[in-house]
Amino acid sequence: MFDETDKLLRDPGTELVFGLVAPVGADLERLEADLVALLRKVPGHGVELKETPEFDRINSFMDAGNALRERSRSEEVLAAWALVQIRNMRQASQPVLPRTAHILRSIKHPAEARALRAVYGSGFYLIGLSASTAQKLKYLKQKGLAAAEARKLIDRDAGEENDFGQKTRDAFELADVFIRQEPEHRNTTAQLERFLRLVFGAIDETPTPDEHAMFLAYASSLRSADLSRQVGAVVWKDHVGVVGTGCNDVPTAGGGLYWPGRTDQRDHALGHDANERHKRAIADEIARRIVNALKLKPEQIPQIIKACEETRLLDITEFGRAVHAEMDAVLSCGRAAVDTIGATLFSTTFPCHNCAKHIVAAGLKRVVYIEPYEKSQALDLHDDAITVSAHGDGAARGEREEERDHSPEKVVFEPFMGIGPRRFFDLFSMRLGNGYPLKRKQKPGGTKAKWKVSGEAIARIPMLPTSY
Repeated sequence: MFDETDKLLRDPGTELVFGLVAPVGADLERLEADLVALLRKVPGHGVELKETPEFDRINSFMDAGNALRERSRSEEVLAAWALVQIRNMRQASQPVLPRTAHILRSIKHPAEARALRAVYGSGFYLIGLSASTAQKLKYLKQKGLAAAEARKLIDRDAGEENDFGQKTRDAFELADVFIRQEPEHRNTTAQLERFLRLVFGAIDETPTPDEHAMFLAYASSLRSADLSRQVGAVVWKDHVGVVGTGCNDVPTAGGGLYWPGRTDQRDHALGHDANERHKRAIADEIARRIVNALKLKPEQIPQIIKACEETRLLDITEFGRAVHAEMDAVLSCGRAAVDTIGATLFSTTFPCHNCAKHIVAAGLKRVVYIEPYEKSQALDLHDDAITVSAHGDGAARGEREEERDHSPEKVVFEPFMGIGPRRFFDLFSMRLGNGYPLKRKQKPGGTKAKWKVSGEAIARIPMLPTSY
C-alpha cells in the first residue's frame, strides 16, 4: 500500500513536455518521430512540423527568432509562445490534457530551456541530440543544400555573438539526457527508449559507468565557492572506479583545497576575484602606455580600456587563485600515489588550455565533458596530442571531419552522452528523487516486481498543479 503522498505522485493523467535541442544538420525529424512512436506505446502524442525548402526554412527561422528576441528584448520569448500554445490547447472545462506529451522542436537558446523548466518544473525534459560534422553535412546535402550553405548554417547555429541570436551550444548543455546520433539508427532509438523507460518508472535501469562518473564530477563541483563558476572533475580507472576528485577553488598549505571554517581564505572570504583585478589593471596599464607613447589626451584612457576589454585579454586566467577542477583531480591522485596513465577524466566543463597540457602530461587517455568552454585554446595549441571525437566541440565549430587526426596515440576529448547529472536522483534513485518511490520486489516472496511500458505505465514525476 502506498501512502497518500505516493498516491498524489502517481498521477496517471499527468502531462509531459519534451523539448528537443540539436545542432543544425542533426536528424531531429527522425528523433521526433521515434519519440512520438515510443510515447504512443504509453500512450502520448506529438505534433508534426510543416516541410519547407531547408536552407530557406532554417535561415529564415533563425532570422525570425533573432528578430523576435531582439524586438521583445526577451531571450525566452519563443518559449513563452510555446507556453501559450499549450495553454490554448487545454479547454477551459478540462485544464489538463490527460496522458498527453507535448513536443517542442527545437530549443535554440538557454533562456528558452530555463523558462520552460520554470513553468513545467520536473514535468519538462530537455533531450539533446548530437551529430558528427559528417552526419550534419550529409543530412543538409540530402535536403538540397550546397556544402557552403550547410557550413554557414552549422557555424551560425552553434552560437552567435548577439545576445538574442542562436545559442544552440549553450542550450544543449542544459539537456536532461544527451543522445548520440549513431550510424545505425536503431542504436540512437535505443538510447531514447532507455531514457523514456526511466521517465516512466522502469525499475531495472541503472547508471552506466560514464553517467556514474559524470554525476560524481558534478557532485564535486558543488564544493566550489568560486565567484565565477562551479566546475567539478573526477579521474576514473576501468575496473577500479574513481581514484581522484576535484573542483575549482583555492589551495591550502599542506595539500588540497580550503574547506569552510575559521581558516577559510577562499576568494569569497576575501571578497574579490584576484584574476579580475589583475586583468583590469593590465588593461589600465596598456591604455596609459598608449596615451603616453602616442601623446594622446588623458581623456582617451577610458575609451582605450574599453577597447582592451573587447580583446582576448579578459580571457586570461593565470592570475586566479583557484586551482582548476581538472588539475585538482589529477593532483589528488598524485598525493595518494595513484597512477593516472590510461585513466579517463570526467569534467563538467571542457578543459582550458592550461589544464589540457597537464592532462596530456599526466598520461590520461580520454576526457569527457558536458559544458563547452569557448575560451579554451587546447585544440589549437595541442593538436599534436589531442583529438576531439566526431561528436565533440571541434565538430560543433564546423571543423572538417577529414582534417582531424583520430590517432590512438592522442588523448580523446569527447562530449558526455547519457542521463545528465541534473536528473540523476529523479530517474535513478528509488526514494530520494522528486517522483514516487520505486518498488523492485514483491512481498511476500521477494520476487522481482513487474513493470512494462504500456498504457498502465505512469510518469515517475507528475507535473505540478501550478504548471497548469
